[in-house]
Amino acid sequence: MAPSPVQKASITQALLQFDNELRRTSAWYQWEADEQYRFAIIHDGQRYPAKKILSLAAPNSQQKLTKSNSTNGFLRSAGFDLQCLHTPTKPEFIKHEVYDRITEINDFFGGNRQSGISLSRKSAAIFLFSGLAGEQHGYHDIADEDGTWYYTGEGQKGKMEWTSGNIAIRDHAKLGKALHLFRSLGKRKGQEYLGEYVCAGFQPGKSSDSHGAHRETIIFILKPVETTLKYELADEPLFDEAQSLDLIKLRNNAIEAIDLSTALKTKELRTIYSRSKDVKRYVLARSKGICESCELPAPFKSKIGLPYLEPVVV
Repeated sequence: MAPSPVQKASITQALLQFDNELRRTSAWYQWEADEQYRFAIIHDGQRYPAKKILSLAAPNSQQKLTKSNSTNGFLRSAGFDLQCLHTPTKPEFIKHEVYDRITEINDFFGGNRQSGISLSRKSAAIFLFSGLAGEQHGYHDIADEDGTWYYTGEGQKGKMEWTSGNIAIRDHAKLGKALHLFRSLGKRKGQEYLGEYVCAGFQPGKSSDSHGAHRETIIFILKPVETTLKYELADEPLFDEAQSLDLIKLRNNAIEAIDLSTALKTKELRTIYSRSKDVKRYVLARSKGICESCELPAPFKSKIGLPYLEPVVV
C-alpha cells in the first residue's frame, strides 16, 4: 500500500526537523561515514539518514515495517530518492526482516530484478524469491514444518530445462555460491528474508505453464543452513577417520558428493549432510593438521586431542 499524503507530509516535516535539530549536533556529525547508516534520502541536495527520518516521521514505525514492508520500499513509494552509502562485501540479512529488492538486494549485489532466481554479479550469492505472483506461471513453492522448502525451478513455458538459474541452484555448493531465500509480501511490500539454504537434491514435478499448458518442472529440495550445521555438530570427529583412508579415494568421494547429477542418475536424493561429511573428510585429510591459508599448525585441539581446522569453501 502506498503512503498517504499525510504520511508524505510527515516525512517532509521530519527532514526539516533533522536539519533544524540534529544535523549540527555531535551525534550526527559526519554520520554518512558511519557504516551503520547504509542508505540516505536525497532531498534538495542534502542527504538524510533514511531510518532516522522515518522514526521521526512516525515513531514506532520500524517495528511495524519489518512485518509489512521495508523502509526503503516505503520511502521510494512515497516519492523520495534514496542513495546507497556503503556497499557490503557480502550479503548479510536478518531473518524475517523485510528488504526492498531494488535498493537493498539487487542494487547492492547485482542480479536480475525480475527473475525468481537472481544470480549476483558482485558476490558469491544466488537470491531466490518465492511468492504468490509466481503461481500464474506454474511456480508452487511449499515449505515443510522442519523448514525444508520445495522450490520450483525457472522456466515459464514448456518443460523446465537444465539452464541458467536451475543449474546455478543445483551446482551452488560446487561453485561456492550461497543460496539466500526471500518471500515476497506483495507489490511494494518488500521481501521477507527466510535465511540461507543449501540444495539437498531435486525431483521432477508437474504444473501448468504461463499459457495453461501442462508441463514437467524441476523441484529443488532446500534445507536451512542452520539445520545442516546442527547435524554437522552432532557428527563424530572426522580427522581420525580420514587419516586411515586413501587421499585419492577421499577426493573422488568428495567430488562425487557435490555432484547432484549423480543423485539424479541413481534416483537417490542423498542429504546435504552426507555430502558435507564427504567433502570435510577429504579437506581435513589433505591438510594434515596444517592450515592451508596461513600454512601454520592448527591452533586448537578437538575434544579427542586432534588438530582442529574448519573446512571452508573458497
